[in-house]
Amino acid sequence: MDSPATFNLLVCGHYITEARAAVRAEGLGDVRVSAYRAVCAHHSRLQAERGVLKIAERDARDTIILGLCNLLPDQDLPDGISIHNIQQAETCFALFAPAELVRHQTSSGAYLLTSAWLSGWSARLKRWGFDRATAREFFRESTTRLVLLDTGVLPGAEQTLTEMAAYLDLP
Repeated sequence: MDSPATFNLLVCGHYITEARAAVRAEGLGDVRVSAYRAVCAHHSRLQAERGVLKIAERDARDTIILGLCNLLPDQDLPDGISIHNIQQAETCFALFAPAELVRHQTSSGAYLLTSAWLSGWSARLKRWGFDRATAREFFRESTTRLVLLDTGVLPGAEQTLTEMAAYLDLP
């Protein structure tokens, strides 16, 4: 029988695959990785944040929340949760690349992707309410190209990126 986790890592659902791979690669068998629904994919940011904090509240002393790039600065935290439990990042991509690289790429029009996010791109665009024409229009407004921060968790990531790029008519 496996021993229970002694530490909880709560991450955005967009990056659960990468987080689990990192924990496995480091041999951290006493770390349990759980996901919260991506704040950026939720209709109500405040409702999503409260949901995340409620999950963390269950095991407050043993939980680190990684991400929450959109956490409101004045969010009331439940008893037992402190800012030390939340490792907030400027952007989600700070988990995968240096901040300078992320800023440079995004300021020059790149739409950054990770392998795990890319794996569900088609379904994600449908959930956002896009058909091919509206997706192309949406991405063309602010994006000049797609850039994959390949985390190695998606076999065939390059092919999947090529398919998404063709669908959106972007390099």
